Amino acid sequence: MRSLFWKFFLSFWLTQAIVIALAILVANFGFGRDQIKTFEQLQAHATSIAQEAAQTYEAKGAPELNRFLDSQFEATGARFWLFDTQANELSGNPYTTGVANAVRGIASPAPVSPVVTLPTRGEKANYTFAGQIRPRRPPSPPLSVILRQLALGLLVSGIICFFLAHSLTLPIVQLRGAAQELAIGNLGARVGEGVGKRKDEIGELGRDFDRMAGQIEGLVENQKQLLRDISHDLRSPLQRIRMALELARRGDSSQQGQLDRIERETVRINSFIEQLLTLARLESTESTPAMEPLCLNEIVEHIVSDAKLEAERVGCALSLAALTQYQVKGNTEVLQSAIENVARNAIHHGGEGKSVELGLHAEGNDAVLTIRDHGPGVPPEALPRLFEPFFRVDSARSLTTGGSGLGLAIAAKAVELHGGTISAHNAAPNGLVVTIHIPLLRG
Repeated sequence: MRSLFWKFFLSFWLTQAIVIALAILVANFGFGRDQIKTFEQLQAHATSIAQEAAQTYEAKGAPELNRFLDSQFEATGARFWLFDTQANELSGNPYTTGVANAVRGIASPAPVSPVVTLPTRGEKANYTFAGQIRPRRPPSPPLSVILRQLALGLLVSGIICFFLAHSLTLPIVQLRGAAQELAIGNLGARVGEGVGKRKDEIGELGRDFDRMAGQIEGLVENQKQLLRDISHDLRSPLQRIRMALELARRGDSSQQGQLDRIERETVRINSFIEQLLTLARLESTESTPAMEPLCLNEIVEHIVSDAKLEAERVGCALSLAALTQYQVKGNTEVLQSAIENVARNAIHHGGEGKSVELGLHAEGNDAVLTIRDHGPGVPPEALPRLFEPFFRVDSARSLTTGGSGLGLAIAAKAVELHGGTISAHNAAPNGLVVTIHIPLLRG
């Protein structure tokens, strides 16, 4: 029995069958039947307790007599009463006309259950003690009727258990089918709304599977895009190097210029490969750079000092607000590379004649570095992807015209490695603000 459906179905059905069978047996044969079943038994028991009933009434009154007679009913299944000489019932228990007639000696139609009456002498008065067996249960039905009841109960419970097992196993079957589709390469496979809309644990499992499948699909698409971008970014400079070498072989008068061009393209390719390796190292969980206490404001001041010359070449003014000492725990090389990549990105895209402003302040338990340019900003739909590898706002830009698309991705990984966060938003009226949070070192 390998099918989960049949395991659920048979388990539920067997449990229901046992419960139904027990219920039918109890209903038809019962437990705890009348302990007094014959008139002789009733008469013998009444004789044994009549005197005690009279004594209880004379010593403790009607309430205690009522409790005594109720206890006899619970023990024997027969009802008892105590009457005075005027045929008044003394315990307060209700009685039938047949019982009253039997006490008064009045003839009446034979009752369903005969009544026994006993004269009883007490210390203070004379009484009549009466008893009656409660009406018997109807006789048990024939076995054929019991079997029909059992069969009907099993049929109804079987239908209920079938649909219950089906409702539990159907989403699992759908989930299995989606997993098989994903395994053979269909990255768009999802369990769908039928499972995802459920409010129970199976629905949560379906939604988790869809999220996982979506992330896998995104990772594979990113990998494909990565290969396309790398091939595109390397093909152009390699083609130019090939052309420059061909011209150099011909002994062209511009040979020195061609060699200079080869050198520039080689430097670009080497820088691109270094960025790839840096990103790979930051994403690797096997090699974590050494961390030590650092003065964050000194790193920022050093970056600004180095980048000023580059900013001047593109007509950009680089400014830094007065800084306070902020201690963080990190790796100098990795953290400097992250901040430098963001600053250089702001310089190159901030617009000629504009300024790039850096500021550092504390916010809660974090040191917060802001880098703002006054360029055109970024389209709102591109902001969430700004820190993805190889993402460029202008997809037409190449390695030569628009950078490698790795700088901000490297910055994001480096900041994440330091337990911080990085985000970007457009400023008013124009420009882009990149905000970096790094946890402060608490001594």
